[in-house]
Amino acid sequence: MATFTFEGKSKAKQRKENIEWMNIWCENANDDSLPRVALIGDSITHQSFGVAQRELKGIAHIDLLSASYSITSEFYIRTLENFLRGSNYAVIHYNYGLHAYNVTDDEYEEAYRHLLKLFTKHGKVIIATTTTVLTLPDMAEEQEPSKTVVHNRNERALKLAKEFGLSVDDLFSVCQKLPKDAKHPDGVHFNELGNEALGKSIAESIKKALL
Repeated sequence: MATFTFEGKSKAKQRKENIEWMNIWCENANDDSLPRVALIGDSITHQSFGVAQRELKGIAHIDLLSASYSITSEFYIRTLENFLRGSNYAVIHYNYGLHAYNVTDDEYEEAYRHLLKLFTKHGKVIIATTTTVLTLPDMAEEQEPSKTVVHNRNERALKLAKEFGLSVDDLFSVCQKLPKDAKHPDGVHFNELGNEALGKSIAESIKKALL
């Protein structure tokens, strides 16, 4: 398959997901009275969006782009580019790690780096670490091979945060401290308790970035 080009040529191959979906939600899109924040991520970000939005009420407007597309997908990258051009963002909070397991660690880092070159043109960037995937049905420990993928991707994300001088929202550590009943029975997603903790962490990291 052909490589995509963005901010120079990338070596990362485009990868397809089994199911590809995307959701974009912007409230008060024509209101410039508050700073605007872009919350970009996957289903974890999608489900904690409401909490973050509540916590930032009166402080910032939050626009959401959540998706399952591979980080190497040209469609995903071009959509992100157009999304960010649509508004003036003070902060961009980015969480990616639970999709495209067929992407190698090097391809992941390459694609992530290219996205950060885009993001940093549009606002302050916060990198969020990827959350845990737990074993079923006991939810007592991290599940392989997801554990290896998540840990490797968090290492790469933290490396990039240091390289670009970006702040980090350590959602991985947040979910490690949660009780096992904060997880949805699928071991991946969170229930109301988990989403509350993640949403508050997202909001706090954005508040600090807005200072």
